[in-house]
Amino acid sequence: MPRYIVNPAPETQQNKSELGQTVPRDDVSAILATFGTGESEYAKRMWDKVLLENTDDVIHVLSLKGLFQWISPSAAKVLEYEPSEIIGTALSSVCHPSDIVPVTRELKDTSTGASVNVVFRIRRKNSGYMWFEGHGSLYTEQGKGRKSIIMVGRERPVYALSKTDILNAGGIGENELWTKMSTSGMFLFVSTNVRQLLDRQPDELVGVSIQSLMRADSKTEFGRILEHARTGKKASVKHEMINRRGQVLSAFTTLYPGDATEGLKPTFIVAQTRLIKFSRGNQSARPSIYPKMERNSSDSMISTSGQHLSAGTSQGAGGTTPASGASSSHFVNTDGAVATYSGQNGLMIGHQDVSLAAEENLFDELRTTKSSSWQYEIRQLEKRNRMLAEEVQSLIAAKKKRKRRRNNGNATKDCANCHTKVTPEWRRGPSGQRDLCNSCGLRWAKLNGRVSPRTSSQHSGGMSDRASKASASPRNPTGPSTAQSVMKGDLDRTGQSPLHNTTNASAEPKESPKAGKAPESHAANMEGASGVPAKIEEDVEPAE
Repeated sequence: MPRYIVNPAPETQQNKSELGQTVPRDDVSAILATFGTGESEYAKRMWDKVLLENTDDVIHVLSLKGLFQWISPSAAKVLEYEPSEIIGTALSSVCHPSDIVPVTRELKDTSTGASVNVVFRIRRKNSGYMWFEGHGSLYTEQGKGRKSIIMVGRERPVYALSKTDILNAGGIGENELWTKMSTSGMFLFVSTNVRQLLDRQPDELVGVSIQSLMRADSKTEFGRILEHARTGKKASVKHEMINRRGQVLSAFTTLYPGDATEGLKPTFIVAQTRLIKFSRGNQSARPSIYPKMERNSSDSMISTSGQHLSAGTSQGAGGTTPASGASSSHFVNTDGAVATYSGQNGLMIGHQDVSLAAEENLFDELRTTKSSSWQYEIRQLEKRNRMLAEEVQSLIAAKKKRKRRRNNGNATKDCANCHTKVTPEWRRGPSGQRDLCNSCGLRWAKLNGRVSPRTSSQHSGGMSDRASKASASPRNPTGPSTAQSVMKGDLDRTGQSPLHNTTNASAEPKESPKAGKAPESHAANMEGASGVPAKIEEDVEPAE
């Protein structure tokens, strides 16, 4: 039998020419050459068409019911469909069945002037589902009132981390900072605990390079490790970070390729940063990252495929960081690393098809083959997190209540000396606790020479040391009768009243062990002088 050759229909070729790239490459080059140097009318007229036909993003027009009215030729590269195969079909024919309901709701609820953002799983022609992100707005055609949604779509990279890699790096702890960074080290997302760790707000760090929070020596080392992460390898480095108050903190950061394997270039990087000072309080929480002799600010660790790191401990001083068991053989130089270049010599962008479908993927909810929608998974996570937060709050409230109960047990305490329960201030006694009332505490402190000069001057008109011995203090070995006999003996020897001696004695401040020798008062210098009145009135000036 003769060999039959089926030729495509002429209208198919025409439709492909109309829906594909209709502007020749030579015309595109000529238009780009005249851009910015006085464009011609032809260039101005063809510029929008050239832009739509040569962009890498999938530009498409949807009706309010979800029908494709137009799509750019880049759909053949991204979605593996020719434009003729997409135009006229419904979005539900390529959208994941679990995502079509929320996507359709978003499209119908859009209004003029408001932007619409949708993230869903779209089915490629040959490679299965992938995450697709669309951004656009509603357009109303003037005169006809016809409405349509013009959107720009592209593949959306999502998180894909291996549980084994995280466990080998020390696992997940409480005082850690998780960030999403670009391949150049710019923050794309920062977790909320950056407020406690660095005293900064998450929003103010988005768009800021992580190297701007480091000193010069740490910037060089971190940039060297970042080059390894751009080749799809997991890398770790010890560096320094500066908080809002300018304090320099020691940190240990592990970089995970966000959506690529080794040898492929990731589109983003996930960073796990641990501040060493927060792990010093719990020495048993995590072993040290490497021995003490190898611990310095320039140490780094590069992990390659096939290396399984075991946990190691450190008996030396310093903070603890996650376990990796890295020895000196794991400290690899970056001189022989694969450099990442742009253009045809650069590494290919990695794909997440294998990583998302792996059983060890930490973000199991983002699998493209999962039967439930990601909106439902987020609601479930929010519900679970809300229940955990309520449980934590209840435990904290119960702990505070127990603490208040313990404190309430001491509310009925009384003075150990006079057993009074009402006092303006509780003072320390012989036991070292505040178990004496204000008056008993002052007397005990005066007997032991623990009263400051300020307190002595305030109480200079009070009782003297000998008179205070007449109190019934438990520290006073002599009773009131002994104190009276001492005062009577002084009266017999000097012929003066005990009150006069008490006044002179109280005027001499005792030396405080903390304040040193206090200056003598004027009354002490005038001791023995005649003509000193026994009492000085405050309102009457003394006569010369």
